[in-house]
Amino acid sequence: MLRQAFEKKITELSEMLDDYPFEDAKACHRYLSQQYYIIQNATRYEAIGASLLPLDYKDEFRHRILHLTGEFNHDDLIIEDLKLLGFNNLEKIHPATRALVSCIYYELAENGPDALFGISLLLEGLSTRQCDKVAKRMQKVFKFSPQYLDVHHEADAEHYPDTMKMVQSFAPERQEVILSNLELSSFLYKSIVQECTRASFESRHSAA
Repeated sequence: MLRQAFEKKITELSEMLDDYPFEDAKACHRYLSQQYYIIQNATRYEAIGASLLPLDYKDEFRHRILHLTGEFNHDDLIIEDLKLLGFNNLEKIHPATRALVSCIYYELAENGPDALFGISLLLEGLSTRQCDKVAKRMQKVFKFSPQYLDVHHEADAEHYPDTMKMVQSFAPERQEVILSNLELSSFLYKSIVQECTRASFESRHSAA
């Protein structure tokens, strides 16, 4: 049940990104800027999640700390990729992005460390579907393969199945917390993609 719920949400988001205009530099700037604001907080999320675990959850604590260290400086990769696209700044954070970032901190405080798996597995699963595909689309047009996408394609191909296997062994009440956050996080992330898509559509048509 848990994996099926994630796969359903990941498929929905993946289909949305299939339709996103990654061949347009401004659209890439728009989407990657919002991704930056999320990823910038990833190590903080992981640190808080690990710190909230019971002291006898040693294997899970180790898993989270290893995941945390693997996320260092990934936000910097986005900045470098945007420079190669010709952008030296980030787009302003969208309201939906701000809501998602704030929501994860709230969920950790209110519902505990398991809540983090909702957003983290959603994004890792999406990476396994889209990072390589989007990198190839961008490389075809812009003649470079984005470091951020390449790194996440490789890392999440390992992280997603390993972490999914771990959480599938959790007690039902722990899985309920994860599924609750999945619903909330997927709704907000869809809103981010929809806003980026809308803005990209309007930008292209106003320039025509």
